[in-house]
Formats: sequence, C-alpha cells, structure tokens
Amino acid sequence: MLLLWIGGLSAAVGAAENASSVAPAPGQIASWDFIQSVGGIQIAQASQKMGTTWKLPLACDLSGQQTFTQKPTLVNSGMVIEKTLAEQDRSEIFISLVVAHPLWTLDPNKAQCKTIVIESKPGVYQISYRDGAGKTFPIGIAEFKLN
Repeated sequence: MLLLWIGGLSAAVGAAENASSVAPAPGQIASWDFIQSVGGIQIAQASQKMGTTWKLPLACDLSGQQTFTQKPTLVNSGMVIEKTLAEQDRSEIFISLVVAHPLWTLDPNKAQCKTIVIESKPGVYQISYRDGAGKTFPIGIAEFKLN
C-alpha cells in the first residue's frame, strides 16, 4: 500500500467526523455528504508527468458555486481544502479532502480541488473518495498510460 501526501504536507489527519453531519469540523476529512452538497467531485484524464509519475486532475469547489456531479445544495460553505490525500491499494486510488475554515484568505482557489500527482505503474485504476470513517464512494476510472 502506497500513501501519498499531496502538497508536501505530512501532518496527521484528524479523527473521523460524525457521518450524520454535513459540514465537517476543521482539520477533518470531508464527508461524502458534504462533497455532494457543494456540487460533487470529478476526475479528468490522467497524463504522464514523467516515468511512472502521473497527474490526475480533480474538479470540485467547496464554495458550492459550481456543479460537477450534482447541483449544489450548500452554497458559500466557508470551507477550504487544507490538503488532499491520495492512497493507492493495487488497482484502486482513494482520494480524501482535509478541510479547514480559514481565518482569512484572498485566494478563492483554496476551495477548489487541484491536480494530484501519483507515483504508479501504467494501468487502469478505480478512483474513489474515502471519507473519515473509511467508507468509499466511486468517482470514476483513470488510465495511466505511457506517452
């Protein structure tokens, strides 16, 4: 099992959140219900960065101002993405978003998902979102192919 910390952050993730609440506490992994309430999350076509390193674009916006997989029901959540976690287990890759309430930010992009970088063999991978309780929700399929 390979664990990747995206963005150079290696702090431990907070305790699992209560699955019944939509808005997560700061420093915790956002629940699937919260991700869906702000418009969902999508993946785009993966591309080879170099060797066995791949870029996988993610699309989401915690502000609830955009629709990705469903129309947002929560707008202006006030949450930003503190870090993105990606873990690979054989042919599956699990994505988690650790969220925060910023004290102050001039960067509205902090609420948006970024491209993640994954070290892996070429192949086809199931991409899923994993919440703080360890439940997984399929997002899509990514193919890592050599250029």
